[in-house]
This record gives sequence, structure tokens and C-alpha cells, in this order.
Amino acid sequence: MRLALAALLLACLLTSCQKPMQTRTIYAMDTIMDITADNAGAIDAAQAEIKRLEKLFDRFDPESDIYKLNTQKSYTVSSDSAQLIKTAAHIGEETGGAMDITIAPVMDLWGFGKGEYRVADMEEIKEALNSVDCSKISVSGNNVTIDKDASLDLGAVAKGFASDAVIKTMSEHNASSAIVSLGGNVQTLGKKNGTKKWSVGIQNPLDPSKYIAAVNVYNAAVVTAGSYQRYFEENGKKYHHIIDPKTGFPAQSGLSSVTVIAKSGLLADALSTALFVTGLDEGARIYEQRNDFEAVFVTEENEIYITPALEEDFTCQSEYTVIK
Repeated sequence: MRLALAALLLACLLTSCQKPMQTRTIYAMDTIMDITADNAGAIDAAQAEIKRLEKLFDRFDPESDIYKLNTQKSYTVSSDSAQLIKTAAHIGEETGGAMDITIAPVMDLWGFGKGEYRVADMEEIKEALNSVDCSKISVSGNNVTIDKDASLDLGAVAKGFASDAVIKTMSEHNASSAIVSLGGNVQTLGKKNGTKKWSVGIQNPLDPSKYIAAVNVYNAAVVTAGSYQRYFEENGKKYHHIIDPKTGFPAQSGLSSVTVIAKSGLLADALSTALFVTGLDEGARIYEQRNDFEAVFVTEENEIYITPALEEDFTCQSEYTVIK
């Protein structure tokens, strides 16, 4: 009887100690963002951090670090911008240029920068590709220099950097359980209600209103890059926003989406783009060379491939293949 009463008392205490989760929705970095945490003050701090980083990374804002760098070609940026640029350039080199933040001139030809879409001209693309090369970036302390024809676009990495910063900020403001969704970027702090892993859905590329699978995570980022997320159609053909830095055209890798799970939101963001560009076989090779991420590949035929360590935390109603 005493043991039963003690167990009941402990359960009541644990329940009473759980903080209610709160959610806030904001619009930033050209997308809708949801911030959920067990501390309202942490959500306030997270929102402020997102807005601060947006002002640094928006290449169309004349007051941002990236606008000034693209205009002046050499500029002393904030420590956040310097860290992001240096890390992104390094990941670009590691993936053979499959993700390249100097892609801005090509993105602008397609109109993805400002949403003024058009099919880019082949000759224009060839000329613009001459300035796409992450080796054209030099970082010394907070001073960043790029070639006179180069221009940076942080669209493939900015939200990942922001989610890392937001999770760190909320932890510093006494949140112990949180999840943020910055567009296609999801990142978690602790466990849901402190007891179980967060279940993060992976959209069905054929019908983004539905989920094709889910992964269970905690203290991790889940980032998806997909051809269905942003695109336009012309003359019956679809052109998506994930540009192959080698061709200057939307990547044709046989994939419709790639989801990367990693401790770092920045790494997951950058690799999701890189693996989408490289395709399944090369993506599997990159996975074998590293030990800092897991991935879910969805092909254009809606076949699903996952990396081995995901098996216990992956749920899917369809058949899937584990990459060996």
C-alpha cells in the first residue's frame, strides 16, 4: 500500500512539474515559422534571434551583411555571417560543389531570388556559371572577400544556421523541451514533454498535404529539400528551385526529396541540398564517408531509401529499402 501511494504521489509530482507547451507562428526568411517550447520567455528570445539573423543574411536588404558583401566584394561582416559563410564554403568543397553559396547569379537568372520566374537562357547560364565556385570565397576573421563577379546566396544554409541559433537561445532561456519549424527545417530540443522523442513527418512529394513517413528524434535537426517545395511551370514543364551548380539548371538527379537528420541544423540544411543534387548513388557514397548524419531519399518513382541507423526510429506505411 505504501509503495502504491508513493508511486501515485511521484506520478502526480511529475505531472504537475511538466510545463505547458506554447506555440507561436511568425513570418521570416521568406517562410512561415512555428516555435513551440515549454517557456514563453524562450519563445520571445527565439523570435528576436530569428529576426536578428534575417537582417544579417537577407541579400536583398541593403543593410544586411550579405548585401554589402555582394556589393563591395570585401566587407567585415558579423561573427555570425563569417561563421556561416566559412562553414558553408567548407561543406560545399566537401560535397564537390553540389551545394554552393556562390550560386546567386544563376538563381537570379531563373528569378528564384525575387520570385520573378522565367526559364533562363543557356548562354546566360554559361556566363553566370563562371562565377559559381566556393573557392572564390576568402574568410579571414570576420573579413570576407569574394571575386568581383561572385555573389552569395545563403538560401541553402541560412535557416539551418538559424535553427541552431534558436535552439541554443531557447536552451539559454530555460526551455527544456522545444521544437521549431522554419519552413522545411525542423529542429528539436530535448524530448517532447521531457518523456518521448519528437515525431517529425516527411511530406509526400506527390501530395505535400500528406506525409509519406516520419522519423523520431530528439536534440536533432530534420531538414528536407524537395522539388515540390518551390517551383514554377512554363509550357507544361516544371522548373524547381534546387539548382545544380555544375549545369545551372534545376537538378535532375532522379530524386523528388532528400531528408537529412543531424545534430546540426546547418549541416542538415546544406547536405539536404547537396544530396538532392548528387542523387541516390553519390548521396550513399557521401554517407559512407561521413558519420555525422542520416538520410531518407525519395525517388521520382516514390521509392524510399533510408540509411541503416534510422531503422528503429523510422515509420512508413509504404515499402522502403535500407541502404547497405
